[in-house]
Amino acid sequence: MAGALRLLVTHPREWAHGGYAGRHGVEVAHARVGGPEPRRTRGSGGLVTHDGRGEVCTEEGLAELLGLAASFKPHVILVTIHFELAAEHLARTRKAAGPDCRLVAMHYADQRDILAAHVERLAPALDAVLVNNRDRQDWRKYEAAGLRVGVLDDGVSPAEYWPVDVPAEFDAFFDGNDFWPLLQRARENRGASPWWVEELHQFSGAEFRHQVMSEINRRFRLFIRGSVGWGREFNAAPMVYHPNLLREIRRGTVVLGTNNLPKYRMVVRRQLRAMAAGRLYLCQAYPGIEEDFEQHRHLAWFNTVEEAVALLRYYLDDPPARERVAEAGRRFVCERHSYEARLVQFVGQLREWGVA
Repeated sequence: MAGALRLLVTHPREWAHGGYAGRHGVEVAHARVGGPEPRRTRGSGGLVTHDGRGEVCTEEGLAELLGLAASFKPHVILVTIHFELAAEHLARTRKAAGPDCRLVAMHYADQRDILAAHVERLAPALDAVLVNNRDRQDWRKYEAAGLRVGVLDDGVSPAEYWPVDVPAEFDAFFDGNDFWPLLQRARENRGASPWWVEELHQFSGAEFRHQVMSEINRRFRLFIRGSVGWGREFNAAPMVYHPNLLREIRRGTVVLGTNNLPKYRMVVRRQLRAMAAGRLYLCQAYPGIEEDFEQHRHLAWFNTVEEAVALLRYYLDDPPARERVAEAGRRFVCERHSYEARLVQFVGQLREWGVA
């Protein structure tokens, strides 16, 4: 390929503005498909989100994507999960870019054992999908939809997630939903359930999350940011998104994590942001975690509710040990899981496919 590899992305926006793309032989343009003030839901009351994924597409944003495709002529277009993004939008964008352009989607979200609705919707316009796990069995559902599958882990910006000076008000913090009560009500046919609950019946980790958080909530000062499922016994407030999430993370002495449907070596955004923010991350062990991180050096993990409680108590009672692990975890994530590292990973995947 003559000249630099040109990438048009909807996320991460830092690739276009971080000042490092040229070092890796690429030029990057970023399209704000959610407009200048992207939101998680429609209307002025929707929560502002600058996470990249999850924003609602606007007419202005889709026009920007199409215009950049026509003027920038990218070799590859990379999109992620965006509400109201349709296959026809991507087909027009690819046509504007030129016949040799490849279209790839990254899938950073709760995994499902069926093809997620947003992936199925876009599949006719895509050449490939990138996932944040190494579970070959999980990949089969994408391959069955005619998609090439590769890996692009989630990333974090060390300039955006750092140990900002916010005092820890709580023993622990968790960012996420509690789907277990919703699933129970749906299974027992007790009242109407949101349409998306049907997709969540496969969340084998939902009950374990509920058990862990319930026991920790009973014994410690737990603060939660989550949209659905949490009962009145929990100190839970509505979910917030980037850039407002950083200060919420720092309100917890320790940040907790569990996975609704664990997959082999699945690195999630919650983990990277908590570690980059300088808080100790205490999470449910997932398959292959020991291949990428070291127990009690970069973070800590548990396999049972009792172990979660014991580890949280240990690290709360030993601040020097807690801060030692938190600091080492931050250094490791900033080195290995920055957005610049993700750009290198993406270009390497394209070369493996013969695109770059």
